Amino acid sequence: MTNTKRLIMTVYKSETHLRAIETLLEILIKIAAIYFSYEIFTRIGDYFMGTSDVNNLAYSLLILPILYTLKDAGKILEPYTVKIEADDKKVTVTRGLNLKVEDTLEYKHIDNYELRTTCLGRLKNYGDVYLYSAGGLVAIPYIKNPKEFIETLNANRTP
Repeated sequence: MTNTKRLIMTVYKSETHLRAIETLLEILIKIAAIYFSYEIFTRIGDYFMGTSDVNNLAYSLLILPILYTLKDAGKILEPYTVKIEADDKKVTVTRGLNLKVEDTLEYKHIDNYELRTTCLGRLKNYGDVYLYSAGGLVAIPYIKNPKEFIETLNANRTP
């Protein structure tokens, strides 16, 4: 019989509602900016050309940026799928609705880390932590109290 020590995984909370609202607002602002550009383009075209061909051209130029922006609509639900677990040896992040991704990285392999926060993230204390290693990176999205997590990470890393 082997004696194995089972490590207790700590579950870290991630921000869900605020991040989903923030993503929705980002998408709406992009669409509003595209529409505003469309309006300016058609008015300038009407002024110089005076034909309805400008509307057709502007409309065709409008469709692709809007479709490109709407492809990010799935990111609105992404914060609800994030699960962050860590112990004193490794961190595991599971995320995704349709394509479920599980990333695990041992602390001893971490070369560098990066913390990214949005304006609302700075106000409400959440952000994205990126852990870099020789083989790639593990993203820990929307984690609450990211600086506290980084302190724990640094305490568990081997020099």
